[in-house]
Amino acid sequence: MMRIAPWVVVAGSALLAGCAAMATSKMHSLQSKLSCGMSQAQVEAIVGERLEAVEKDPRVTHFYRSGMADLWFIFSDGKLQSSQVIKVKGFTGTEDEPVVNYCR
Repeated sequence: MMRIAPWVVVAGSALLAGCAAMATSKMHSLQSKLSCGMSQAQVEAIVGERLEAVEKDPRVTHFYRSGMADLWFIFSDGKLQSSQVIKVKGFTGTEDEPVVNYCR
């Protein structure tokens, strides 16, 4: 059986936490530039990459991944309605931040 030194686990956890914090900060910056009714092309221009489409999940229609965080989007009739940051916590979990509704 292979044993992992405790410092490896601590260092790995710290690295993951740092990456998640940087990715989350980037997602919040992107969210601040979004508004109700934007097209997918407009959102992609802000994000700087194509969004990935998601089928059969009522919580999300598209997403963008950067490091240890995702930015989930809901588009209705091709227009942005909301987004949500989903960040990785530890080695196996995620933490969902509150949904940002742009069309209130």
